[in-house]
Amino acid sequence: MKRNRTLQYLTLAASLLAGVASASAATIPVSGILRGVHHWTADNEYLLDGWVYVVDGAVLNIEAGTVIRGKEAASAPNYGALFVCRGGKINALGTRLRPIIFTTESDDLADPFDIPLADEGGGGRGLWGGVVILGRGRINRPDSEASGSGANPDGSFYQLYEGLNDATDPETGQGLHRYGGSNNDDSSGALRFVSIRYSGKALDANKELNALSLAGVGRGTVLEYVEVYAGADDGFEIWGGAVNSRYLVAAYCSDEMFDMDQGHEGKHQFWFGLQGITGDEGVELNGQPSGGSNVNVPGAEPLGRHQIYNATIIGEGGAGSGSDAMNTRSDYHGSIHNSVFMQFQGRDQVSSVPTYNGTVTHNLFWENVGGRGTVVEVDNAFADPLLAMIDRGQNEKLDPRPAANSPVFTGAKEAPKDGFFIAAPYKGAFDVNDNWLLGWTALYQNGHLKEKGAKTITVSGILRGVHHWTADNEYLLDGWVYVVDGAVLNIEAGTVIRGKEAASAPNYGALFICRGGKINAQGSPANPIIFTTESDDLADPFDIPLADEGGGGRGLWGGVVILGRGRINRPDSEASGSGANPDGSFYQLYEGLNDATDPETGQGLHRYGGSNNDDSSGALRFVSIRYSGKALDANKELNALSLAGVGRGTVLEYVEVYAGADDGFEIWGGAVNSRYLVAAYCSDEMFDMDQGHEGKHQFWFGLQGITGDEGVELNGQPSGGSNVNVPGAEPLGRHQIYNATIIGEGGAGSGSDAMNTRSDYHGSIHNSVFMQFQGRDQVSSVPTYNGTVTHNLFWENVGGRGTVVEVDNAFADPLLAMIDRGQNEKLDPRPAANSPVFTGAKEAPKDGFFIAAPYKGAFKDAQWALDWTALTDNGHLKPVALALVSEQPKPAEPGLTNLWQVVSNNPDLSTLKTAIEVAGLKSALEGTDPLTVFAPNNAAFAALPPGTLEGLLNNPAQLSAVLTYHALAGARTAESLTPGDYPTLQGANVTVTKPEGKFMVNNATVLTADVLASNGVAHVIDMVLLPPAPPQPPLLSATRDGNNLVLTWTGSGASFKVQRKVSLGDANWTDVATTAENTYTVPIEGEAAFYRVVTP
Repeated sequence: MKRNRTLQYLTLAASLLAGVASASAATIPVSGILRGVHHWTADNEYLLDGWVYVVDGAVLNIEAGTVIRGKEAASAPNYGALFVCRGGKINALGTRLRPIIFTTESDDLADPFDIPLADEGGGGRGLWGGVVILGRGRINRPDSEASGSGANPDGSFYQLYEGLNDATDPETGQGLHRYGGSNNDDSSGALRFVSIRYSGKALDANKELNALSLAGVGRGTVLEYVEVYAGADDGFEIWGGAVNSRYLVAAYCSDEMFDMDQGHEGKHQFWFGLQGITGDEGVELNGQPSGGSNVNVPGAEPLGRHQIYNATIIGEGGAGSGSDAMNTRSDYHGSIHNSVFMQFQGRDQVSSVPTYNGTVTHNLFWENVGGRGTVVEVDNAFADPLLAMIDRGQNEKLDPRPAANSPVFTGAKEAPKDGFFIAAPYKGAFDVNDNWLLGWTALYQNGHLKEKGAKTITVSGILRGVHHWTADNEYLLDGWVYVVDGAVLNIEAGTVIRGKEAASAPNYGALFICRGGKINAQGSPANPIIFTTESDDLADPFDIPLADEGGGGRGLWGGVVILGRGRINRPDSEASGSGANPDGSFYQLYEGLNDATDPETGQGLHRYGGSNNDDSSGALRFVSIRYSGKALDANKELNALSLAGVGRGTVLEYVEVYAGADDGFEIWGGAVNSRYLVAAYCSDEMFDMDQGHEGKHQFWFGLQGITGDEGVELNGQPSGGSNVNVPGAEPLGRHQIYNATIIGEGGAGSGSDAMNTRSDYHGSIHNSVFMQFQGRDQVSSVPTYNGTVTHNLFWENVGGRGTVVEVDNAFADPLLAMIDRGQNEKLDPRPAANSPVFTGAKEAPKDGFFIAAPYKGAFKDAQWALDWTALTDNGHLKPVALALVSEQPKPAEPGLTNLWQVVSNNPDLSTLKTAIEVAGLKSALEGTDPLTVFAPNNAAFAALPPGTLEGLLNNPAQLSAVLTYHALAGARTAESLTPGDYPTLQGANVTVTKPEGKFMVNNATVLTADVLASNGVAHVIDMVLLPPAPPQPPLLSATRDGNNLVLTWTGSGASFKVQRKVSLGDANWTDVATTAENTYTVPIEGEAAFYRVVTP
């Protein structure tokens, strides 16, 4: 399996260009100076024949999947290296499935073992030069020992990279090796999903090129998902400037993993570093210039005021050179927070005091052999981070994610809310769920990380309890699979779930989340969760042609159906299988299916609807659902994602539907909210709502092929045999939609309308773009239509206005960058800077859900649909630099409501809710520190002896002691709570046992395990846990035996401490002895003495 990992990506990159799978590529030598605009494509390889310069005004565009090799030669400048000079630009935009690879000339990418790592006796480091980016950002004044420095015309400073000669461009006179200036907003382009391997060739006897050098690079440069692997010097070295970064990897470097000099001022988050046994320090951070010595240059601004959050930096392990985890040098004024430094042979931190002025807090240090060094113990932790697997071999045993009960989830510092940092309430670069290294890195392709989808697990029937699906397996839905009431399905980031292909229901695969069940499917941009069909070859974007191109790509399996307890309006008389719930609210059977029941509990498996619009069915984030929509019967198909009666407690963000045979998203009632949804190439509507849906929605993108139907169909009334009006059928579709971009069939199609607002529609649509439909802008069922459709933009909808109101709507070309429906990387729905979408937008409600977006449509600068979608994987979207939406917080694992809301929203925990409020513990359950709560239900409190509950409620201090005995620090799932004793927040231990498949805490049985929350986990139990009585102090007696005093006492314990004092007025007791016995003899001396015995 390992040998095919990289070949898979090369084949994918070639096929996107040629339309066929071919791993062959021509090699194009490149040398000297590059001027103008250059495009390097994945159907070729490029050989850097010596030092290559991208000079001022030149642009080098590198396509996703391209391989660039450095020539191997003995000395500079004969070996390959790439210099992007001041004013030049590199746009190296890979994707997670098609990374751009810089490697050495001799690297066989299909063989992970052809170049042994230096730690294993190989010469894998320093086989070619590296990548050097030289910018116009600020650097502080070079010291007197720095060669080749000087002043720019504006008075700012330049320096020559690594003391090279001041070579110039013979045509323009530009200094090819100079960096530095006065513009920290400078842009040198973008690097995304780029892997740089085996670099770091020597410049002279004491200097090597770094794998990636960033000298004076400005914050206009994008740096995300970049790996350095087996570099002979530093992994990343940054001199001055203000470039920001996210998701960087430095592995097996011979020097520091991350090195900063000359007053760097950038922001950085999510770094991972792993040293081999011959590496150096983890990070070396210098506020002053780099020169012949670590000098202090007075007034040398800026002084290294960068910010680093969420790094995981791992040293040499059991063998090494004694390197320190962190070296903060002269005039360091930066900050490092929420990071993990471990397994270095040196110290936690060494600093150049007194010029050191940094802030290093809220970090975790572990197994750094040299001791604390200069690290401040206040606000830092020293504990095992409980990472899954740390191994430096090519044996699939590296997994740097923390366990659920890791201390990294305690005491993290909140990152600034400045538009760059992503909310990540933990320490280190990884959460429990997401290993963002998978797929695109050499660490993955060379077999360090575990293989994705190595084994297929078949799943069928009913799922009860808690299930965890992981990315190292694939899961085949063999028929219709049901997650029933009380069950939880957790799906790890990067997991692939396939639906079985079969002719008829219920033999093909489909996933139903029933009322009371939960799905927690939380992917990430680099590791989406993919639901697809059984036969889909994810490495081949053309294996399943889209239906628009004559293929049968739609409707190959069922889809995902979530059935909740949210409100629906009264089903009409033509709707089959509807009725009343015990509380008088209504239920309906999904798509008129039979009323099948769970044979153990009698639960209706296909019913949806109830009275709780706050209901939670879990969370879906960064999920792609492909080729779904299999027919139920001749006239009905499953939708790709069906949301029936789903409550607003459910999280729905970054979810894609691709090539569905019916609607993309169909929502019946409920109040689920959503952001960042994508519906592409569906055969019916892209977004469809019925039965009085009341949710809030923002940032939708829809794109039809030539055989699609309407953009949105919005119905306030029930869905039934006809579009009837049922009197009093509340609610009546009062949802809100902001910032949608909905694009129709284009030049060919069936005449479908952009928007169909039907019976009793009372919702609102604002700040949206509807374009290129063959039908009308809007058609409405008047007079029962009562919606509000304003501040939108319509364009090229052939059928005319329809019923849309022209007042407060615009009709103009939105000037989107590129609209193309092919697999040719020519889709970019972002607007031009002069687009009319930036005029006349309506301010969205400031209600805690909507994000301020003063424009029309789903996009502004960032292409949030990039990376995680089939639109990316199958070659539709153009790779661009701005992809991440940093203002959208990343929820804590696993991303639901907090623990207080879990208790408050459960009517069977109402007594516990009251007790928490009386004890003053509500804020603890609303906080960010993760907790595990054993939650007694109402029956448990009712079973207490008469008067006990009343007494506790009248004694808040005693009640607090009882309740904190039900809580553990950290988030511990049932799986992680192995049998044993666990200390509670009250201080005493509880005992977990699991006899005969049960889950027990002391004598209480867990009724519902793993009720997941944003700040921990709750387990509902059937008994109130009472803490043990505090130990009684020993009762002491004394008898004289000659010249001795024999002390005896009662009580039991591991040990006792004997203490004395000579005066009753003396406040201090002096320790005499510690003993495990119940007696001790002391001599009688001249002065009187008083004795006592205490437990230590």
